[in-house]
Amino acid sequence: MKKILLTLIMILALSPLAATTRINSGIETSTFYHPSFDLSGNDELFMRSARGTRITLIPVGFYIYEFEFSLNTSLLLVSPSITYNNTRNRAYNGIDIGIGLDFPINNNLSTKVNVALGALELGEADQEEAYFLASITPSLDIFKKGATQFSLTLPLNIIYRKQLLATTIGLGIKIDFDWIEQK
Repeated sequence: MKKILLTLIMILALSPLAATTRINSGIETSTFYHPSFDLSGNDELFMRSARGTRITLIPVGFYIYEFEFSLNTSLLLVSPSITYNNTRNRAYNGIDIGIGLDFPINNNLSTKVNVALGALELGEADQEEAYFLASITPSLDIFKKGATQFSLTLPLNIIYRKQLLATTIGLGIKIDFDWIEQK
């Protein structure tokens, strides 16, 4: 934790040296399709499908030139899977914290790569598990009003947890708020 805080302080201290440094915050929300793959071999189905919602808060992001480095925290809400032979995967809720790198492709299109570690709680079983999340999220800027940028996103996530590999593809909205913009 000390290393993360020291890195943030160094970025803040050195950021005025970059002519286009911006500090921002943001929020992303998406709804997604959630196929899960059983890696244990115990399930009669190799894959089960569910749906979910992911809400990500970006308390601070640092744009240095055209690249954004950010800290993220997300809430993950996943429905139970579709029932097959009276069996289904339980619903779960998760929370994670991660780091992201957002880089531009052109003036209106960018891609964010994110990695996170989290914990989830499975349905009514009061069972908790750790998970690892990796994602890539293309985003298309749709309009800007003042210091606020609105974008459409297409998040693609891979979630690994004990004996289960889940992928998600979704559609979402991202809102960025610039705190300071230097010209």
